[in-house]
Amino acid sequence: METSKFVPEMVKQSDERAFDIYLFLLKESDDSGQKKLNFNYDSAAQYLGINKQMDRTAYRRQIIKVLTKLQDEYKIIKFKPEYAKDAVITLIDPEKSDEDEDNEYFELPIDYFKFGWNKTLSMRAKFCYLINLVNAAQSDNQPFWSKNVENIRAQFGNIGRDVIAKGMDELHRKNLIEVRYDDLDNNFQDRLPKTYKVLQPYDFEKLLNTLTEIEKKHGTPEYKKALVYAEIVFEEYNPEVIKDIILKTKQYGETKIKEAFEIVKKKNFDNPKRKYTYVVGILENL
Repeated sequence: METSKFVPEMVKQSDERAFDIYLFLLKESDDSGQKKLNFNYDSAAQYLGINKQMDRTAYRRQIIKVLTKLQDEYKIIKFKPEYAKDAVITLIDPEKSDEDEDNEYFELPIDYFKFGWNKTLSMRAKFCYLINLVNAAQSDNQPFWSKNVENIRAQFGNIGRDVIAKGMDELHRKNLIEVRYDDLDNNFQDRLPKTYKVLQPYDFEKLLNTLTEIEKKHGTPEYKKALVYAEIVFEEYNPEVIKDIILKTKQYGETKIKEAFEIVKKKNFDNPKRKYTYVVGILENL
């Protein structure tokens, strides 16, 4: 797959449905090996999650609006609707500037579509997932890659810092990327940029069911307390950490648990000590 300057423009315009449909078209093109596609409205509606929200006529109308925008505004497809039939769509290679050459090809995992991550992630997180895929594909240190925020912004249409910060944070919390930080011994200005690793998309619904089972087993009050603590160290979607917090609360008592997490909570988000293993170390020494 490839990306270009129109993708950041979609993000800036909060044009999420166009973004999602375009990724769907790229997937269909990759699967078939063709740029000319028979576009099935029902499959697209199911992918978007709107097939249960509106009737077929309504979602077909909505999708046609998006396809028309991809053709007329973004100029990345040619769209020929057919009455009561699949549409015929041809993908158009976008014009590329010299800067775009570094942003061209990446592979979007099939599990992204299989597990419906387009319906789970915010638009900024989906965009940041693409940022990770593009840079990981180009990295000399695969599967890891590293760039500072300003270089990422320059690479992707000067997208806002807030989009990158919140999108990367969401991916980190939902275990779709691993984030590593430089040693704190270096002066702030000498610290290296964060290092990222793309993780394989997984069944998020299954994870949520696992968390529900933990809540049922240990009770809602204990579960919710553990969840608040887990959020401090980016682990609110990690069943093992949540279970361990519940057990350690019983072992050490709520006062010590609160004290340990308060120590870690004061550390910056990019501090490598803001993690659960550091909390455990504090507890063992209180």
